[in-house]
Amino acid sequence: MNTLMGNPTTEKLLPLIDAAAEVGAEYFCIDAGWYAEGHWWDTVGEWLPAPGRFPGGITEVIDHIRERGMVAGLWLEPEVIGVNSPLAATLPDDAFFSRRGIRVAEHGRHLLDLRSPAARAHLDSVVDRLVADYGVEFFKMDYNTMTGAGSDLNGEAPGHGLLEHNRALLRWLDAVQSRHPNLLIENCASGAMRMDYAMMSRLHMQSTSDQQDPVIYASIAAAAPASLLPEQAGNWAYPQAGMEPELLTLSLVNAILGRMYLSGYLNRMSPDEVEMVREGVAAQKVVVADIERSHAFWPLGLPGWEDSWVCLGLDVADHGAYLTVWRRPGAGEQVVLPLPTLRGTELSVASFFPSRQAGWDWSWDAAAGELTVTVSIEAPSARVLKLEVAR
Repeated sequence: MNTLMGNPTTEKLLPLIDAAAEVGAEYFCIDAGWYAEGHWWDTVGEWLPAPGRFPGGITEVIDHIRERGMVAGLWLEPEVIGVNSPLAATLPDDAFFSRRGIRVAEHGRHLLDLRSPAARAHLDSVVDRLVADYGVEFFKMDYNTMTGAGSDLNGEAPGHGLLEHNRALLRWLDAVQSRHPNLLIENCASGAMRMDYAMMSRLHMQSTSDQQDPVIYASIAAAAPASLLPEQAGNWAYPQAGMEPELLTLSLVNAILGRMYLSGYLNRMSPDEVEMVREGVAAQKVVVADIERSHAFWPLGLPGWEDSWVCLGLDVADHGAYLTVWRRPGAGEQVVLPLPTLRGTELSVASFFPSRQAGWDWSWDAAAGELTVTVSIEAPSARVLKLEVAR
């Protein structure tokens, strides 16, 4: 996301793979660009590794991912064919969206119409080949094309063509999952451009945004469970070498109460920075063990885009609750978090991530059911707290 930016090579990937393994990552996805020698936007479609990027073959990189104990993944945008791809000339016209007899082209791409047997056969061969030949077990499926109202093939209304394409896409995904039941698929969709429960009833995770500013991302991460299961909410953590320690911590905090998507040049970090990332990854794994039994709550209400204090909680049945609190620029030093369901209880509050409390303090008013959080260090800053009811 904010690292190789669509320009992966063996030389660049190997140290990143080693660094990801060292902090405890479980999956490593080779991002966009692996299939083209240079500019790739309008040539996509065949999904063959570019020899110039991988002199020893892409299997060298994928094997290294596995050797480091991680699952190998690839970025894929299956529904598009670049206007300069050989497939634009070899696939039949009815394999593409069209309007008034003209194939739709948007920003250098055509969109496959998955009602077409030829379009589906092409995508089946791509997925089956990548799984069989390279052992890929994760796909980051993207969708960056905005082709308008749909396809009016055979004189139908464009909206009807779009609806039928989307239904065909869902059937195709069902068939992929049936053939490859161990395959994990993320719905990237241009940073959640196509996030709905037709897709999310099939796909495992959703990238919640392409936003790269960790301070802005706080509101996205906090609001995501309002429309997405917490265990499907793929929130980006963007730690970078040389970040101020509190900003680096906040960038990791963003991803703790969801599914952590980790980016950044971990191989360039200091030992202290690496240790903080390692601690964040470990904390997220603890949350993931409980997350399917959790439900979200918002002590301050759903966050506004520019709110100075932002808060998200996950209530885990019999395991207490996790509470993420963000203090962004412009916030005062203190915030009161109403927790009415815990009123009258004896509550234990501890710093879950990071383990150091430094600069943060809190007090619990059982009679009022309010947790007061006081922060003495400068914003931006964030913490994940663990709440446990005394028994």
